[in-house]
Amino acid sequence: MTVLENQVSSPDELRGQKWPVEIAGANLSFNRYVLRDPVPSGLQIIAAAGHRDPTGYIVLQWLPDGALEELRLEELTDVAARGIERFIVVESDRSFRLEVEGLRLEWPCALITAGTVKVLAGRNEESLAVVLERQDHPDQVLDEDDIVDLSAAGVEKFRLKPRPGQIEISVNGKSFMIRRGVHTGLEIKQAAIDAGVVIQLDFVLSLETGVGQTRIIGDRDRVRVKPGQKFLAIADDDNS
Repeated sequence: MTVLENQVSSPDELRGQKWPVEIAGANLSFNRYVLRDPVPSGLQIIAAAGHRDPTGYIVLQWLPDGALEELRLEELTDVAARGIERFIVVESDRSFRLEVEGLRLEWPCALITAGTVKVLAGRNEESLAVVLERQDHPDQVLDEDDIVDLSAAGVEKFRLKPRPGQIEISVNGKSFMIRRGVHTGLEIKQAAIDAGVVIQLDFVLSLETGVGQTRIIGDRDRVRVKPGQKFLAIADDDNS
């Protein structure tokens, strides 16, 4: 996360614009909000979520690499640098324990992503997968942005294991392999072209998020690709 510790002067061209963000509570149901400051503080994010009194609230920013990073009340973050930024605002007054490869760690929120588990363990390699160990069910291999609730009884235990470096996705119905990890929209279109998909780099890219639902991915937007994801790329009618 790009954090600005000192006072930041927004460029003239950014003033007066609106900056959409998505904010969820502990239920992880994201809603879209509009900010008028491209460099908001944690306090502003809490206020945008509708909480007038910030006491006891924690702001977590969901980074493109799948990690959740705490944003302190007076800490600033640049929401104009990437695509739609995502935040989780939760009320918390205690820390939660977890264990990764025998290493005991603490986290200030009941919710944690697999990406954050790796960051906390000091092992952020793309080649490693996070596995949630379970006693009564098979162990679960997690994607980077899968979220685990640490509030249950006992200490959640995780381990790391190697995983394939290439995954399969599709663009306009044609499947191809791409390097696992975070890619920009432009990189995904270029990979599709290299794989023989008949599109151009100025096409509009979108990700299928559900039945009849898509989300536009800009050229500079960063997306963590997952196996089986389906993208659409169509000519921009406004591009002449």
